[in-house]
Amino acid sequence: LDIKPDYAKAHHNLGLALMDKGLVDMAIEHYLQALKLAPGNAKVHFNLGIAYWKRAKMDDAITQYKLSVELEPNNPDAYYNLGVIFVSKGKVDKGIEYYRMAIRLKPDYENARLNLALVYLESGLIENARSELASLLKINPNNNQARFFLNYISDPNKTHPR
Repeated sequence: LDIKPDYAKAHHNLGLALMDKGLVDMAIEHYLQALKLAPGNAKVHFNLGIAYWKRAKMDDAITQYKLSVELEPNNPDAYYNLGVIFVSKGKVDKGIEYYRMAIRLKPDYENARLNLALVYLESGLIENARSELASLLKINPNNNQARFFLNYISDPNKTHPR
């Protein structure tokens, strides 16, 4: 950066390194500088979304993830992260929508399937939860969380697992 301070990729890479070191605020500065120098980079928007999320700036994170998927609509991780944030904000229907988008792009996305199943379970949509958990166990028969919740669903006399 000393040699070429207007090099967007260097700012992005420095942002990534700073995130790895836990220096989130400094990373945000470099991501913003990268976007100023080279607007429209889906990966920078995605990583800026992660940084904002770590700072609990959920609305800013949502904005960045949405910009990321506008530029790169085949990124299941951005949809997944949007799902997590919307569910955490109590916007369950929107969260379900984004989890489904992530799964549509990456059918073997275990975390998205598990989270979707848990949202269904919390919402009382037991058959939908059962279907997602069964699909997850087909993908990974060793997924103990999926097995636990599927067993929970199958025994109505159990108390809520959370």
